[in-house]
Amino acid sequence: MSLSYSITQITSTICELMDLPFPKDADIDFIDSVMKVFNDKNIDKIDKFLFYAPDAIGKSLVKKFPNEFDKIRKLASTEVEMISVYPTKTPVCFASMLTGTLPEVHGIQSYKKNVLYQLSLFDSLVLGCNPDNVVNVAVKDSTLDLIFRDRPMEYYSEKYDKQVNDRAIQLIENKDFDFILVYNQEYDDSLHSTGIESPQSIAAMKNHVQSFIKLVKVCETNWSGYNRAYLFAPDHGAHDDPETGKGTHGEKIPDDMEIVHFWGIYKKRD
Repeated sequence: MSLSYSITQITSTICELMDLPFPKDADIDFIDSVMKVFNDKNIDKIDKFLFYAPDAIGKSLVKKFPNEFDKIRKLASTEVEMISVYPTKTPVCFASMLTGTLPEVHGIQSYKKNVLYQLSLFDSLVLGCNPDNVVNVAVKDSTLDLIFRDRPMEYYSEKYDKQVNDRAIQLIENKDFDFILVYNQEYDDSLHSTGIESPQSIAAMKNHVQSFIKLVKVCETNWSGYNRAYLFAPDHGAHDDPETGKGTHGEKIPDDMEIVHFWGIYKKRD
């Protein structure tokens, strides 16, 4: 597993893989282990990218349930330890991940879901691709449904994770997208109500693993003629509050700050 990187390095790494302009103020240090795989495969650029964003899946889960995450490793074998940003709240973290900037730069520093006008990965995608080929599919009124609005790209707001994933599969199978972001939130919802390792929460975690696998397999069926990449990219981890017994996050502690991302990079099949 690679050394820890900051989630602010995600945007520049994707831009480099897809030959896109870097957003203003973005951290331009790439994730070395990802770039090494890309270069070793002798790929000129990534044509199709699936960005799967499961909320609150921390490093502690990856370590405690290795058999589950081995299923992801089979499809996305480049495993990278990441450090989130503080405060470890969903809008703060995804804003940093997708702009490449720290909270004091992009401006979301608490649990607020206002539209973000800091230049982002989405703005780079709109400039570098056909805007109609950039899509964001998320649970209605979630962070990722709201904070990157007002770009000339495709948005789909769905009732919950199942509908999000069904929509994403429909789009991958029927439309020629270059970049698709898929956001799921069941694990985060469950941890807040029942704890980070309750049966319900672990079932939700397993659902995220299976959803990613299913999406990648659909992409493999439809994108085999393209250079393509898949990313399993949670925003932060979580811990149980000793007073309530329920899960929470937002602190500057390892359980909240430490996450693991999984990248799969594939060269087109002739």
